[in-house]
Amino acid sequence: MFRRNYIVKPMLQLKYLLYGLGLVLVSGLCVYFIMDLAIVHSERLSQLSQGEILSVQAAARVALLWALILLLLIVTVGTILIFHRLIGPVYAVEKVLRMVADGDLTVYMPLRKGDELREMAEAVEQMVGGIRRRLLHDKENALACQTKLRQIAEGNPSLKAELNDIAAKLDRVGQEFRLG
Repeated sequence: MFRRNYIVKPMLQLKYLLYGLGLVLVSGLCVYFIMDLAIVHSERLSQLSQGEILSVQAAARVALLWALILLLLIVTVGTILIFHRLIGPVYAVEKVLRMVADGDLTVYMPLRKGDELREMAEAVEQMVGGIRRRLLHDKENALACQTKLRQIAEGNPSLKAELNDIAAKLDRVGQEFRLG
């Protein structure tokens, strides 16, 4: 399955994008201060005039600024692409869980090649499949009980109404679920 929507949980994705960008900016500031101190205290540059040192600092700052802009762009695109593979499956699991909560036990979780959290998605599908199998088994048992109750009711006219009522209740076992 191919998803074109790269932003499926905007607030979560924005939160981690901002974390990543913040880390790049803090790292950039650290590099800037270390670089600036290295230029100011460099013995090799001590032979240069103050104007030449300022010129070297300005050139280094511009280079650092371009590197920082490039890093911010790479982190932004990388974060969106990584989250597409990570948050997409989280979104799919949430959607499936909401459907199960609404009684749909026929759900399928489409994941693409390369999506993360495949084990979690498979575990959710196994859980839903297990619930569906158990519910189908319970429905079979309820049907067998209904048949037996109706047979008993035929032989006991005084209990017929009560037994038919119980059989009718057994008929509703699993009706809230879509089983396929």
